[in-house]
Amino acid sequence: MRAYAEEGLSIVEVSKEPRNKFYAFMEWKYLLIIFLISLLFYFLEEYIPNEDNFYSGIFVGFPLLFYLTYVRIGNTFRKENIKYKIIGKVFFKDDFIEINNLKKKLIEIDYIKIDNYDFKGSLITSIGGANPSRSLGISNFLTIYFKDGTIEKTQFLQENQYYLTFFHKELMHYHHLNLIDTPTIKRILNSS
Repeated sequence: MRAYAEEGLSIVEVSKEPRNKFYAFMEWKYLLIIFLISLLFYFLEEYIPNEDNFYSGIFVGFPLLFYLTYVRIGNTFRKENIKYKIIGKVFFKDDFIEINNLKKKLIEIDYIKIDNYDFKGSLITSIGGANPSRSLGISNFLTIYFKDGTIEKTQFLQENQYYLTFFHKELMHYHHLNLIDTPTIKRILNSS
């Protein structure tokens, strides 16, 4: 997806509820409960008639099989289970930054910090495959430190790892005004 400076960055708001509630139910703590129930059936096996052992095996085995196939294997292809909505835009201009139609003049800004390590589809390291391995690209932050001591932090969506390079002219202008430091501008614009 091509971005233009006129389009700006999409501001996101993350919901406390997961995108897929059923999938969120299949977490490790619930697997632990299923495992404890299966242990209970294992220790009480001699007291349960033989035909009931078959049904207890299905009762425990089906959720376990579902967890191993749908959840664990599916996580290699699945995106984060996070619900979010786009609530506005950030526009970079020569003498101000516009966030949701509110202009922040550059002369009022002391420093700009940009954390843009996340992008859509990037791989997330997941211990044991318990969480989805693909990112939604919403864990990026634009933090503006004002001269009066206030701080404004905005979460934004990044479509790909080169997304901010489309705002090269504006970000370089901020760098020349000493609002963005050299290591950050090199990392953002992928220059050496």
